[in-house]
Amino acid sequence: MAAPFHHEWQARNAALASVADAEFIASVQMACAATAAQRRYHFDAPADPNADPQRVMAARLLYWPDRLLTPPAIALLDDGKGLWLWRSRAQDCWGASSVADTVAFRGSNPANCVWTHLTPARGPGSDQIEIGTLAGSRAWQSREQSHDLAEFVGHLRQLPGVRYQFMESMDD
Repeated sequence: MAAPFHHEWQARNAALASVADAEFIASVQMACAATAAQRRYHFDAPADPNADPQRVMAARLLYWPDRLLTPPAIALLDDGKGLWLWRSRAQDCWGASSVADTVAFRGSNPANCVWTHLTPARGPGSDQIEIGTLAGSRAWQSREQSHDLAEFVGHLRQLPGVRYQFMESMDD
């Protein structure tokens, strides 16, 4: 089912794995959870040891074709916070990574980025950051207490091609 896309996706993963000069920019404490579609079809291999690897790969290719596997050289930049930004000057690219997933952007190609701040109402509230198709979330904190997230977004906004949006709403 995802076979037509597999070779091109593997080539993009290989190109990302060739990044040898990745430098850390910033990180923020976030949980990068599986999306609802992934949970619905049980394609979360780390959470489900019985997951069929071919179905996991098919889900990746069909739901998130631009989300790549985090290569070892970029994984070394992980400081344990969950979501980090990096850049490669030699390959003129930058990206956002979690332990398992990476989204990478070349030059000034557009990168849609959204910080969603849901204040408590009927629900407990939360903060979510989306960088392309990679999303991280955490429990709500007031904007005054979210210095680390604001600093992370400040670094993010300075990267080429970033289209940033802040959204605030009630968690109901």
